[in-house]
Amino acid sequence: MRGLSFIVLALIAMLLVGAVILVIHPPSWLPQASAILSGVSSHASSDQGADRKAPAPEPPPVRRHAKPEAVPPAETHEASIPAPSVHTNPTYRFPLAPEIVTGSTRADILSAYGPPEATITGADLGRLQERLVYIEKSTRRKTLISILNGKVVAAQTYTE
Repeated sequence: MRGLSFIVLALIAMLLVGAVILVIHPPSWLPQASAILSGVSSHASSDQGADRKAPAPEPPPVRRHAKPEAVPPAETHEASIPAPSVHTNPTYRFPLAPEIVTGSTRADILSAYGPPEATITGADLGRLQERLVYIEKSTRRKTLISILNGKVVAAQTYTE
């Protein structure tokens, strides 16, 4: 019982010391917090300030620039402008599992078969694992190419 009363007395003493420190050296947020808790704004309105309005800010000065002098036209040269080229998307063939060479790089696959419909990427035990998913819409075939650290390790083609 004696130990419990000592703890209670120590807590009360710490609370009193903390309150005295707050009274002597109040933090900067204390007036704002007390104003919020009491419902009074930090900008107290007085009768004198209520009638006055803030002066309107002055508009920025307008700067005038001198007009550029007219430059005589130089000799005209005819330049040939090439006709705009029509960019067509290259067509890639659909990858089949027997065509995929184990050990080839990801760049080799992308250059031969184009971008996949989906790419699944993850890391496990410090190894980068990727799966490229190619889908042929007309036949609904799917080829999954598994890549480990940038090299092909497996490929499967599924038909429905």
